[in-house]
Amino acid sequence: MSGVWMLYFFTTFGNLSAKDAATIFSVGTLLQGFANPIIAFISDNFNATRLGRRFGRRRFWIMIGAPLMLTYPLQFIPHMGYWYYFFAYAIFEMIYTMTSMPYGTLSIEMTKSFKERNYLVGYGEMIAKIANFGVAALPGLVFSWLGKESANSFLIVACILCLIMMTGELLVYFNTWELPPDQVKTEYVDNWWEGIKKLFIDYLSTLRCRAFRRQLMVYMFGQGSEGLFAAVFTYFVVFALQKPASLVSGIQSMNSIIQLCSTAVFMIVISRKGFKWPFTIAMSAVICTCVAYACLYWFHISSVVAIIIISVIFATFTGGVFYTPHALYPFIPDVDEALTDRRREGVYSAAMGLCGKLMNAIYVLVLGYVLEQAGFVKGAKTQPVSAVHAIVGVLTIGVGFMAIVGIIGIWRLNLNKERHKILLDEIARVHAGGSMKDVTPEARAVVEDLTGWKYEQCFGHNNVGYKGSKKDREEEAEKKAEEAKEQK
Repeated sequence: MSGVWMLYFFTTFGNLSAKDAATIFSVGTLLQGFANPIIAFISDNFNATRLGRRFGRRRFWIMIGAPLMLTYPLQFIPHMGYWYYFFAYAIFEMIYTMTSMPYGTLSIEMTKSFKERNYLVGYGEMIAKIANFGVAALPGLVFSWLGKESANSFLIVACILCLIMMTGELLVYFNTWELPPDQVKTEYVDNWWEGIKKLFIDYLSTLRCRAFRRQLMVYMFGQGSEGLFAAVFTYFVVFALQKPASLVSGIQSMNSIIQLCSTAVFMIVISRKGFKWPFTIAMSAVICTCVAYACLYWFHISSVVAIIIISVIFATFTGGVFYTPHALYPFIPDVDEALTDRRREGVYSAAMGLCGKLMNAIYVLVLGYVLEQAGFVKGAKTQPVSAVHAIVGVLTIGVGFMAIVGIIGIWRLNLNKERHKILLDEIARVHAGGSMKDVTPEARAVVEDLTGWKYEQCFGHNNVGYKGSKKDREEEAEKKAEEAKEQK
């Protein structure tokens, strides 16, 4: 709803310019991104509290997020000022971060199996597509009831979505689980200053893991290309193709059902064939369909049938675009464990969320700036030719460039089921007391390729993260144990 309609609502019914609307979206998204590490830090250490031990360090935040979803419709009240929309959007983004960051770690804590993690993420994406079908269809249904020029249409849709989100939060809370407190190694800090140091050092340290850097390329640019497409597509249909906004709602609804089937297919294919070729084919299809959309404009083809055919092809492959980055993520903390000898799921979930939000903020800000410079007129039913050309350019050049970078990222990340098993076996061997000197050439090659470090520097023999050296951490733990013994 936000990705497809937010900018359109702000510029059409919120009396905001394209630049102001994009600024709200970008700044609010940045705030959400920077809140990710804070929420992750609190969640990682929440077992130290009574609430965390009773309700879960992850699931507690999902539980209290349910009633807070009531703030969502506040963003879609028409004809309010800039600062109202700014704070309404920012507040909801903070609340959404509070629930989404802990949610992202659940698939890792629920199982260690490559196949089961793959299916957990896949089924989650499939259920999301079912929900997206309703989300995409709602605006069109309400438009047909109140008329497409009614600003209240968006408010009604937002209220319905609020109830859906509350239900979703509660379903997740009651139907998932996480590691029990006695199986979680919590790294306590002595004071708030050390906590702040740990926060920033740990999140910056994630970029020192090669597999994560390459997974970020897939996530930020691959999935980011889809986000940019969604942000500009409404403008393209309404102003370039001169079609009603209700057509966008119909297309998005149709796409959700197709993407549901697409995600199921990609889930099976990726579990058997790996990530590279399926994702490459999916991203290539996105590029081709964006060019096809542009051809409709340049060759003055106004056929709705042609639009729908291209949209069907687009939706057939985008299930893989959305699914792949999230399917990759659960395996990155395993690579980090080989590097640091620690479990830092929350750190990586937050770092990934922060980077994704940074990318979202950047491309929306650039979109708003480009439209503003091209002469986009707020609230107008038609736009100047220069603005329309800018919209078409973003759809093709902008989306295409990001898709290509995503493809490069997936080909540089050598992670599949076989290599993941080798990695897990090596971690288990070392943790069982096996000597690092006895590593096999195959295991050495996998660990070094995924971590980006020499094997001898892995398993905590480095300075990655807060007090990264395993030896230093063990000495500090022994020192604290001695102090506690003396005090007793």
